[in-house]
Amino acid sequence: MKAAGAEIVAVPAVMPHMCVRELMAASPLPVFNIFEPLVRELKTRAIRRIAVFGTRFVIESALFGFAGDVEIIYPRADEVDFIHRTYMELAQQGKGTRKQHNELTALAHTLLERDSVDTIVLAGTDLVLLFNETNTSFPFVDCAALHIAAITNGLLG
Repeated sequence: MKAAGAEIVAVPAVMPHMCVRELMAASPLPVFNIFEPLVRELKTRAIRRIAVFGTRFVIESALFGFAGDVEIIYPRADEVDFIHRTYMELAQQGKGTRKQHNELTALAHTLLERDSVDTIVLAGTDLVLLFNETNTSFPFVDCAALHIAAITNGLLG
């Protein structure tokens, strides 16, 4: 990529960041790591306990061990199944439904109350099909939005 004129590397998805440290070590180009802006945001907002919405692989992996000094609260197995299934439907349909929005919102509130979670980390680019600042009634951090902002700010200086 560098020989072709690329100046930076950005992988705009969460799961491929499983090996971001290796990529950063091997790449001759700077790599925009999705976890760096996430860690900054969590620290800025003094968030200590998070739950993750994304695919099963993202939720169950050690990936969010890269998220800094926070406690990761894992949903129950049936809740992970539901989050994963809903996420995959979003990705396949390319749009969200009111029912999906309401059901994931209810689960978010359950995690906030039952497990004393401070925020829900939206760790999947397709979740933007359901949630944004104007329609979300629970505290959340959107990994994709933070990553895009970091890339844009990095490119613009």
